[in-house]
Amino acid sequence: MWSRYRKWKHVAAPALVVLGLILMRGQPDESARWSAGICIAVILGLGYIVEEVIWCVQNKGRPCSGCGYYVRMRPFALQLRCPECGRILE
Repeated sequence: MWSRYRKWKHVAAPALVVLGLILMRGQPDESARWSAGICIAVILGLGYIVEEVIWCVQNKGRPCSGCGYYVRMRPFALQLRCPECGRILE
């Protein structure tokens, strides 16, 4: 389930950011359009926090987006390669 989520996240998140920015364009007012943009921003923020908490609770590492192999993230590492497929992790 999480591997599918991680593949779709790279498509859905930028699209939702653009949609939220379009809806919040202009002066902040009490319109439904502005409120919908704020709701999208809050949902994206909460989704990020929930994802991070889930990875911490599982304590297995992050799955590689290419092969699905769980890789332990090293602190202060700028780039980390998957030991199975060699893809650079994000």
